[in-house]
Amino acid sequence: MLIALFDIAGKAPQLDNVDVLSKKWITEQEDIREFIEAGERLSAIYRQYESVLLPEAWEQEVLAIRQCLMSHGRKWYRFLISDYRKSTKQLAVICRTTLPDDINTRLNYVNAILEVKRLRKSLLEYQDLAEKLFGTTWKREKSDFVTMTRIAAFLSQVHQDVLEEKYPACLLSYLNRYNEPSVAQNNVKVLTDLLEQQHRKSREVLERLAYDDQKKFEKGLLAEDFSIQLDLLNRWNNNFVEINDAIAWNNLTQQAEELDLKRITVVAQFWPEAKDHLKTALQKTWYELLIEQVMFNEPALRKFEKNSHEETLSKFKKLDLLNQQYHRALVALKHWEDIPRQEAGGQVNVLRTEFNKKARHMPIRRLMQEAGLAIQAIKPVFMMSPLSIANFLPPSSVDFDLVIFDEASQVRPVEAIGAILRAKQLVVVGDSKQLPPTSFFDTMNNDLEEEENITADVQSILGLCEGQGASQSMLRWHYRSRHEALIGLSNREFYENKLVVFPSPGSAFHMGLKYHYLENALYDRGKTRTNPLEAEAVADAVMSHAAEHAHLTLGVVAFSSTQMQAIQLALEIRRRKQPEMEGFFKSHSNEPFFIKNLENVQGDERDVIFISVGYGRSEDDKLLMNFGPLNNDGGERRLNVLITRAKMRCEVFTNITAEDIDLNRSNKRGIYTLKRFLYFAQHGDFLAKDESELVAKTPFEDLVKSSLEEKGYHVRKNVGTAGFYLDLAVIDSKYPDRYILGIQCDGENYAKARSARDRDRLREQVLTNMGWNLYRVWSVSWYRNPARELQALLEAIEEAQGKSLMEDVSEATYREEFTDLMREELVEPSSASFELYEIAELPKMSSSLNLHQHPLEEIVEWVEYIVKIEGPIHFEEMARRIVNAVGVSKLGARMRDTLTIASHLAEKKRTIRRVGDFLWRGKQNEPPVRDRTNLPATSKKIQYIAPEEIAFAVLQIIDRSIAIVPEALFPLVSRALGFGRLTEEVRNEVARAIELLVEQGKVKSEGDLLKLIS
Repeated sequence: MLIALFDIAGKAPQLDNVDVLSKKWITEQEDIREFIEAGERLSAIYRQYESVLLPEAWEQEVLAIRQCLMSHGRKWYRFLISDYRKSTKQLAVICRTTLPDDINTRLNYVNAILEVKRLRKSLLEYQDLAEKLFGTTWKREKSDFVTMTRIAAFLSQVHQDVLEEKYPACLLSYLNRYNEPSVAQNNVKVLTDLLEQQHRKSREVLERLAYDDQKKFEKGLLAEDFSIQLDLLNRWNNNFVEINDAIAWNNLTQQAEELDLKRITVVAQFWPEAKDHLKTALQKTWYELLIEQVMFNEPALRKFEKNSHEETLSKFKKLDLLNQQYHRALVALKHWEDIPRQEAGGQVNVLRTEFNKKARHMPIRRLMQEAGLAIQAIKPVFMMSPLSIANFLPPSSVDFDLVIFDEASQVRPVEAIGAILRAKQLVVVGDSKQLPPTSFFDTMNNDLEEEENITADVQSILGLCEGQGASQSMLRWHYRSRHEALIGLSNREFYENKLVVFPSPGSAFHMGLKYHYLENALYDRGKTRTNPLEAEAVADAVMSHAAEHAHLTLGVVAFSSTQMQAIQLALEIRRRKQPEMEGFFKSHSNEPFFIKNLENVQGDERDVIFISVGYGRSEDDKLLMNFGPLNNDGGERRLNVLITRAKMRCEVFTNITAEDIDLNRSNKRGIYTLKRFLYFAQHGDFLAKDESELVAKTPFEDLVKSSLEEKGYHVRKNVGTAGFYLDLAVIDSKYPDRYILGIQCDGENYAKARSARDRDRLREQVLTNMGWNLYRVWSVSWYRNPARELQALLEAIEEAQGKSLMEDVSEATYREEFTDLMREELVEPSSASFELYEIAELPKMSSSLNLHQHPLEEIVEWVEYIVKIEGPIHFEEMARRIVNAVGVSKLGARMRDTLTIASHLAEKKRTIRRVGDFLWRGKQNEPPVRDRTNLPATSKKIQYIAPEEIAFAVLQIIDRSIAIVPEALFPLVSRALGFGRLTEEVRNEVARAIELLVEQGKVKSEGDLLKLIS
């Protein structure tokens, strides 16, 4: 580059006083060219006519002469024309020689003079530009325009090359400062000699090193910049000890060539990103080859087709369920075939005799003795408690092929012996981590113990079977908890994480475990042994639950009996103040509301459980490690029972935290477990991490997750616990605790299922029952066409979002209606009878047409007909009739607009009129009072009744009653309108109607009575 710069400088023209640095050599290049060309032309004319015209000729005005020559010069009698003769004389005066007779030559003289004048004028216009650029070289008409042309061409080209970054800008600075071409030419010679010397020595180095520079540099090392050459030489010099690496590289390239992998070494040499990405690229290529080979060699993968496979799965699910039903029917058939016929004798005759008796029936124990086999043939399955077996089944009366004990941890061995003796096979089902039978009466029987009494120290039949080495099988699938947090701690602390806990899809409303820290609540250790403020907080929470979540069953458990009583007292006060809430406490007959202590809760389960610890810090800010039953042996079992009672939500009320419990002050397992439970409730995580729970790598699931995240979705991986993970779940952006869609992949979780039934039916069935929207992604289909599968997955997410939105609306409506139902009051039948509501019946329309595709005149006729039958009718009810007629399940925005337009057209025809949201017949003034008992629940809403109809019902009932108190009027109006119960909404609307009638002067209030104004 330096030689090239000096070479250019050596070829430069004389640039003294020339503005070398000016940008105008580029920006005004055309102007420069134009005035130089004008100057050259001017010089050429001067030279051409120097011997013909006098110098003064260039100053003459010859335009008139030219005009005369043009007008008369070619006429034969021109010598007779005075103007011509005059012009000829004027032209002859400025000529050095005799004026030629040829008219064309004369005109050329005149044209030359005129052109000079024009060129002079042009030069004058560029005077400033020329002086600025050329300096003293510019001498107006006497300038050396040839030299100026060379200067302009040279500098314009140099500026252009600098602009295009062919040469650095310092070249212009050099030309501006030094104007000695000979010096530059000498520098070129010196540098050329040095370059040749450098090349010669560099080649010697490369040859001695046997270095093939063209492997790294396409044109060779000597063709690169000096900086690159110098950097390479310095690195060689500074890292000479690394020559072994170079030797290893050479050996590696040689091996690669022998293995036909030379392309890899070439890429490693010349690809700048090879050190970061070459390994990944090779792995990708290798994996793709493996996938292609597997896809080709495995028929199951090669022939896999998503739709066919899912159809096969669907058939399998149906056949599996059908198989279950078939075997149930087969068992029922076998039982039917074995039932004794009525005409049989023996024990059947005994039964027939007892059937025909009206009184004095045989005692059950005697009946079993005399007809036990016949009874067993008719009813082969008995459900009895162990004590009932001893009471009602005499020895040797009946035997059983199989006896099953449920809740075996609660059954004493001595109680179970009678049932076991009657069995050929025994199945004992129970949980050794829950409460054993009560030991209250154990001390009374100490005198009866024998030396070899096997059962004396065994608490339950479950423990006895375990001690005798009976074969065991764990029932791992956990169904009760609808959220994994409700069983997570027990699974970890008691069941060694062996339970299969299915994850919860979450909800718009809170689920799982909730912790209430009551900092100001104090435990009254010395007097009442209660925590009054905590009891108040629990009572408030119960009332809040009754108001907001009345559809969910509720139970309250306290650690102690005294705390239980404190909660009962606080709740009783609130129930008396809010009698409208009593409906909740009387509802849920299958799972009624309860308040119990820790000792009595086993066997109970509710949607929501409130736990009141009670024990805690006292007024002196001391915390004793005394937590009632938890301090006893087996206290952890009691806690395990308690914290697994909830199906949807468990809330803990306490004035202590996990950090407050000091395990150095107590070695009781119950307190240890309580500390971990409180920590889990506070933080949603375990106190001690289990590092053994290693989640396997799942690259396919990671790929699907990243694809969805690129589309803006938040996705969580491995949702659930170690027993069962749902591969992926899409988080609801509106409710972060809820999942829109669960995604199952055919990865490791899918493959490790023990059976096809578990994998393809039962897991999905359980998850669906828990509320999950599920979608299956098949890896083979994704590999073949990831874009199509991703689009299908995105559509499934959108569909699930819409479904979740509808479920939210339905659940909110259900909660509201259930809460209202709990608050309703029974309504006495009304003495006034009113006609039943008549529903307009439209003929079923073609479902192939959308509503807006029907003729508008036809829709207007439908509106008029409905209003004629049902007016006044709420717009939504009218729309519901038409939507049902056209076979659509939901009223969309476009349908609503169409019906709005139709109702406006009917108004213009004056066949109907609209008052607020209600449509009346055109000339209808007085509304009928109609009994809506026959309407469906979706239409039986007070807001769908016109205020005028409610007011007219009030008037008629007051008129028939002569006078009536408002409290008696409310249920009568409610009954008249077809409502079986008086809700708060109905009461409020009737109250508004009464106020309106009073304001209108139609009803008056005399004392407590309402009367009509005649």
